[in-house]
Amino acid sequence: MEVREVFRQRKDKLQERRSWPLKETTWEVLAPGARGALKQATLVKGQRRDLLFYHQVSHTQSDTPSLPGFFGIAV
Repeated sequence: MEVREVFRQRKDKLQERRSWPLKETTWEVLAPGARGALKQATLVKGQRRDLLFYHQVSHTQSDTPSLPGFFGIAV
């Protein structure tokens, strides 16, 4: 048995989830802009978690901390 869920306008950018309860497996697809640039996740309960990320991440000024220098050394 396969369970399919489709989502719209979620804050976490989750678009689709498919699960196979008898196999204890879940597959999720996230839209661009999801936290951590996560694109797809496959979860097998108690065994493994496969994560696929978007290639390029754009950072805003608030996302990147301002550091005084490399490893805290003033430049």
